Amino acid sequence: MKTEQEKLVLSNYEWSLLIKKISSIVNKAIKIEEHATPQPALKGKRIKEMGLECLEIIKYKNNK
Repeated sequence: MKTEQEKLVLSNYEWSLLIKKISSIVNKAIKIEEHATPQPALKGKRIKEMGLECLEIIKYKNNK
């Protein structure tokens, strides 16, 4: 088991693809949140929050 965290190295294309995929997940989660009964809406909200958190991390890494 590794004790150190490995650095993720991606090309610009791979970063763009990752951002598009996460954005798609966030958009689908928003639709679930808006149009679902309370239980699925709560799951949609959690997925949306986690996706937005991932996008913030990516934005931070790209700005460095």
